[in-house]
Amino acid sequence: MWIEFDGMKIKEYLHQAGLSQSNPIYEPISQEGATKAFSYLRDIVEQPDLLSAEVMGNTYLFFASLIRSSKTARKIPKNDLLDFYIQSTVDFIENNYMNEITVEDMALHLNLNRSYFSKIFKSSTHKSPQEFLIQYRINKACELLRNTHTSITQIAHLVGYNNPFHFTRAFKNIMGIAPMEWRKRNQI
Repeated sequence: MWIEFDGMKIKEYLHQAGLSQSNPIYEPISQEGATKAFSYLRDIVEQPDLLSAEVMGNTYLFFASLIRSSKTARKIPKNDLLDFYIQSTVDFIENNYMNEITVEDMALHLNLNRSYFSKIFKSSTHKSPQEFLIQYRINKACELLRNTHTSITQIAHLVGYNNPFHFTRAFKNIMGIAPMEWRKRNQI
């Protein structure tokens, strides 16, 4: 059977199951494990009247069963919750950096207290959530400066800065030079 799927967490789940482009074939530890995993897929395919929440739930259950029953599954350390929080925050930033987001928004996304969230984020990344967000935005701005002819004002808006002067100041603080000068030195 050939299965195609896509999504933000797919890479992580396939890695946990020990599957990759070089090892794309799932081998179960037991037939029971495979039967359980694929029963969730069968429910999705054979019941077209499922609610979207039920489809998502069955999809997550499928991947959990796939990981548990795979001969090539990787052992995940028990201290995985902290990694989950950090990865979820990075995913949140990747999907929302162009919007006005705050540290409070990041903490709420994880249902954590803001100060606790800031503390665990900084202990793992050695940057505050705000510093990480700014660095991410500036990296995205560098990609746009290098690969496009988009104006500095437009780039500022594309990476989440409503005020081009605030963008220029943040860019100079991180990169050491103004965006226009950086573009002259680095544009392809």
